[in-house]
Amino acid sequence: MPVSLTNQSSCATVALWLRGVLPYAGWVAVKVSIRSAGTLAANADFYIAQKGLTAHLKDRCAMWHQLRAIFKPAPAFVTVVSGVPRSGTSMMMRMLEAGGMAVLADQWRQADPDNPQGYYEFERVKQLEKGAHAWVGDAQGKAVKVISALLEYLPTTYHYRVIFMERDLAEVLASQRKMLIRRGEDPDQIDEATIRQLLTTHVAQVKGWLARQPNFQLLAIDYNQMLKEPQRFVTQINHFLDDGLAPDAMATVIDPTLYRNRRHAEPTD
Repeated sequence: MPVSLTNQSSCATVALWLRGVLPYAGWVAVKVSIRSAGTLAANADFYIAQKGLTAHLKDRCAMWHQLRAIFKPAPAFVTVVSGVPRSGTSMMMRMLEAGGMAVLADQWRQADPDNPQGYYEFERVKQLEKGAHAWVGDAQGKAVKVISALLEYLPTTYHYRVIFMERDLAEVLASQRKMLIRRGEDPDQIDEATIRQLLTTHVAQVKGWLARQPNFQLLAIDYNQMLKEPQRFVTQINHFLDDGLAPDAMATVIDPTLYRNRRHAEPTD
């Protein structure tokens, strides 16, 4: 069974990969033929299963997923990371990037003490409410962060898989409060009980709306639990996105030391 690629450059890439990953004489001589596009991943999976090389390849999992990503056609959907502000969306974007997915982000909003690893925002997302969504087509096969309040403005002509971050609202409010204080703004313009009720209602409405949309698929992720069980959650996320990522690489991004606004605890920085 030949491995089919799309161009000569692809053949060279595969040849180098085979030599580096598979130290078996029979595999160095594997012939790579240029045939129909999009069959590399399936054929290569077949080879692995037949040769019993799964254990060996496990140590090279990240490299393997990168190879599959090179030749596998881009998914015909947009991966959307969403949730209320301060719910863990930036960390999820970093996880997807580490797992091998391209992310749609710019440097307009720089990292700061409130988000030291960066916000992973795309400025044009903020114009969705005004109907400015020409960029969405280019986001297919990529991940983009869209806050929950703007999801309904995504055009219906595309398909979306939404990773919706859910975090203990007491922690969300503590994080938002700290951010407002750092910016010199009054955090007590609205009392906490009112904000909590508004957020609870908002999240329920957004998730209900998503469930009714034929072109949206939803995966809700419990931020608090993910910090405790990273491997279980990265496996779930990878499966939701058609098993095209590197879960072990994703798990390395989950950093409990950044979990600074625990419930019943005062912010520490």
